[in-house]
Amino acid sequence: MASLGKRGRALLDDAAEHWRFEIRECVADGRDTAAFGILESCFPDGVQAVERNVDGELVVLDEVALEYPPTDGVLDACLRVRGRPPRDVPSGAVLYSAECGERVH
Repeated sequence: MASLGKRGRALLDDAAEHWRFEIRECVADGRDTAAFGILESCFPDGVQAVERNVDGELVVLDEVALEYPPTDGVLDACLRVRGRPPRDVPSGAVLYSAECGERVH
C-alpha cells in the first residue's frame, strides 16, 4: 500500500486507527471489569468510548482503557471497563472504537 503513493499511505494511516477486541473472559475488579481477550491492532492511549457488539446488539461503553497490552507478537491483552459489571461485557462480545460506529473519522 505504501508503494501506491500518497493515497496508499493515507489508507494505511486510516487503517492504523482501527482496532478490534474479542472478549474471551472477564472478572469483576471492584466496580470495574477486567476483560481478557484478543486485541487486533493498537488500542489508543488513555480512556476511550467503545462500542460493544453482542449478536448485533450495540451498546456504547464510555470508559475503557488498556490495562495490559499484547507482548512479543501475542495478541492477548486486558482492557479495564470502568464502572461496569462483567455481565455488561460477556465472553464473545466484540469491542470496537465508538468513533468507528459513529463514522466520526
